[in-house]
Amino acid sequence: MGSLSSPTSLTPYQVLSKYKKFPSPDEEFWWDHAASTLADLIKWTKATPAQEYEFLQFFYEHVIPNFSWYRPYDVPGRAWNTGITPSGLPLEYSVNWRNIDANAMVRVGVEPISQFAGTARDPYSHYKIWDTLNQLSQVKALKSFDLELWRHFSSALCTSREEEALLDQTRTLPESFSIAKMQHSMGFDFCDDEVIVKIYLIPNMKARASGTPLAELLTGSIHAIYRDTIDRETLATVINYLDSSSNFNDATWFSFDCIPRSQSRIKLYGSDFRTTWSRAEDLWTVGGRYTDAVTMKGLAYLKELWDLLPIQDFETLPEQAVQNPPMLWAYEIRPGDKTPSPRIYIPGHCLNDKKVADGLSTFFKRVGWSDLGDQYTDRLFSMFPKQDLKDSTALHTWIAFSYTEKSGVYMNCYYLASASFPFKL
Repeated sequence: MGSLSSPTSLTPYQVLSKYKKFPSPDEEFWWDHAASTLADLIKWTKATPAQEYEFLQFFYEHVIPNFSWYRPYDVPGRAWNTGITPSGLPLEYSVNWRNIDANAMVRVGVEPISQFAGTARDPYSHYKIWDTLNQLSQVKALKSFDLELWRHFSSALCTSREEEALLDQTRTLPESFSIAKMQHSMGFDFCDDEVIVKIYLIPNMKARASGTPLAELLTGSIHAIYRDTIDRETLATVINYLDSSSNFNDATWFSFDCIPRSQSRIKLYGSDFRTTWSRAEDLWTVGGRYTDAVTMKGLAYLKELWDLLPIQDFETLPEQAVQNPPMLWAYEIRPGDKTPSPRIYIPGHCLNDKKVADGLSTFFKRVGWSDLGDQYTDRLFSMFPKQDLKDSTALHTWIAFSYTEKSGVYMNCYYLASASFPFKL
């Protein structure tokens, strides 16, 4: 009788790969090309084997079907092209680090896309996200899952069929901008005890259709559902700053968690091609409106990180925009907060991955995360063994930084989801 290999010699990813029966070749394609990187990231967070199985099974059941038909390269005549990543992939991975020994978490971002997206059957790509959320509502393990905020904000900030017909008739969309109609995407936080679902909305289409300025549209929709649980003065300070400094545009995003309203934060996102320290400082302090000790301590940490990374400063948009992507920013407000929590997303794609990794390693050590700092570059190479870090510019997509009095330094690093499709410049 032949000997049996020890079951402990196989990882959860390898075990699942052996026995998975895929509904279609499309879903098998994405499992083969993207699940292994996700498995490596999950292990990086010191998840238990049971959690690895759980999260990978969730990825198979509820993430891949959102885009399984989609291919991450140009397809002539395709009616819809994803806009959530610079690599052209419809999904993105990130790891959040906070209080490093206890709190590291993987997040998966995805744009739900039906096969009919961009066609007469689903012209503004609404179908798939509704289908996904309806299915998630039946998953018993998602104990905190709640659709109240989705139902409200999807109506308040996304277009109806009538509004879309009006937009098409008036031709207010730039014809050359293939992702101009995109209005939503999703995120999945792989937390210790369950998966938390996040929604991201882009309200510019609703603003165009209704003729309502974005500042007014966002303020009204937030007050209508949160009433006074989101501090009105804090929200007004952020909205007024963004409005007065021309920060509301087609790239403005709004997000919330699909959990009970009393617990869900809200976030406002934007982008700016002025990738300079002075611009980052202005965004961090909300135009100088917040200069308290916590804000300024966070700013000092951000400056330290900024100086360690090979950032290319740009005051204006270069001719080859894709090679010099924008800086992103966000403001998070939780129920009861009297100040917003700023977050700066430093563009990592198109920067040398070895230099980025070295800069991050140094920063992690300086803030007391010695183990992470010592292991970071080796871990990155182990996830992408076929990539030469000295030549690669595709593995890091964003490096996000935040700081709060309660949590201290909070880092979120975004990565290419599949080395099979590296971003070529």
